[in-house]
Amino acid sequence: MRITTFFILLFYACHGLTQNVDFGLCIGGSNYSGDLTENANAALKQTHPSFGLHGRVEIDPMLSLQLQYMYLEVSGDDKLAIRAGNRARNLNFNSKIQELSFLGQIQVLNIFSEKAKRISPYLQFGVSGFHFNPTTEFKGNTVELQPLGTEGQGMPNYEPRYKLTNFALCFGLGVRYFISSKYSIALDAFARQTNTDYLDDASTNYVAYELLQNNNGKMAADLGNKILAKSGTKRANPIDKDWYQSLSIVISYHIGKKYHYRNPSLRKNQILCPFF
Repeated sequence: MRITTFFILLFYACHGLTQNVDFGLCIGGSNYSGDLTENANAALKQTHPSFGLHGRVEIDPMLSLQLQYMYLEVSGDDKLAIRAGNRARNLNFNSKIQELSFLGQIQVLNIFSEKAKRISPYLQFGVSGFHFNPTTEFKGNTVELQPLGTEGQGMPNYEPRYKLTNFALCFGLGVRYFISSKYSIALDAFARQTNTDYLDDASTNYVAYELLQNNNGKMAADLGNKILAKSGTKRANPIDKDWYQSLSIVISYHIGKKYHYRNPSLRKNQILCPFF
């Protein structure tokens, strides 16, 4: 409800500033890159549906600003690993992500010409805030991993439990095609470099099974140290932060854009400022 209200307010605010605005929906797929995906092939095999909505304001023919909400799902599983050590580690997770991002879009062809193009490639960049919650299956039940402290989080002399809300830097590219003066369709590829290494609940070293069991419980030990490794044995790589990405088809409705078709370009009527 809050997100819907926000987009309604954004639409009216933008409409008061400029007539060149659009809003729309996207649907596609999402996956993640981290300690539980060794390569791009493993990430692609674990792609899940995603969807979102956006509001976009054209500042000038080259630059647009966009606010976007997305709901995504990501997962990883050591069963797909090539390295024997990772397969023996036998970790897996699934997480639903809710994301709100603020983006800038550069219309590439408009760097050289102000004439609106019917086919318009673009680059985009920005920041996002997101909420995630890694889970796994344990004895037929879905278990939230963060409260367990599978790497000793919350124990004396260990780090506190990681936060489930974080931020990311966003990078992407796409190409937009104007079906008519009011509607466009786009193919949008988008990657996020997060500020957390716990999207998959794996970041640092093992904690000895008995020590983890005595402090955080048997379930934490069963899920955190399946190979009965000694404390300090490497469990994951803490240097590289986790990424997640999406590929979407975007349908947009444009307000205030009046085009005369001229392949391969569209000529846009200029919106003139009033004078007295």
